[in-house]
Amino acid sequence: ACGFHVERLGPVVLGVTGRSGSGKSLLAAEAEALGFAVISADRVYAELLLESAGLRQALAQAFPEQAPDGVPDRRALAQAVFSDSGARRRLNAVTHPFVAREIRRRIDRLCSQDGRAVLLDVPLLFESGLDRACTATCAVLAPPEVSCRRIILRDGLTPEQARLRLSAQPGDGFYRARCDVLLQNDGDARDFAQKARDFLKKYGK
Repeated sequence: ACGFHVERLGPVVLGVTGRSGSGKSLLAAEAEALGFAVISADRVYAELLLESAGLRQALAQAFPEQAPDGVPDRRALAQAVFSDSGARRRLNAVTHPFVAREIRRRIDRLCSQDGRAVLLDVPLLFESGLDRACTATCAVLAPPEVSCRRIILRDGLTPEQARLRLSAQPGDGFYRARCDVLLQNDGDARDFAQKARDFLKKYGK
């Protein structure tokens, strides 16, 4: 899985996943610099909250307390599901179909335009079924203590909140069993950036 061997039969769609604080955004930034078209599931979700009346209505029905006047509050939704696995599953059941459909639409458009390689930054790549849209899948892995430090600095969480977030996400074994490629991000940012570039050049146009 780590040999980076690629047989191209058409436009490449590389799915990237991993836990919070692993370094997915750094890999995506390197991909963009190399000419990949990057699609972020988090950005698509944020855009759909503004643009999709269907998604807003579905969320308001599933989470009425977080949707005053029928308008879902993204921050309130995130807080409501933070430590509630049942609520997270309910949220994902509502959002995944909308987000996956929009991402597939964007993939089709990009691939038909110029055949550029596409990178999907999707934390819930397998849970959403978007892995089936990918030529190959890659997980970015980092030790939990390293991810915790990054989350604390990036999101302003307490150490306890950062650990709680990570404990709700899959362990390394989940990604090792499913992904074609694993990238370990346990050094400094410069080292990982070089590792990311070496990997991405195998898939770029």
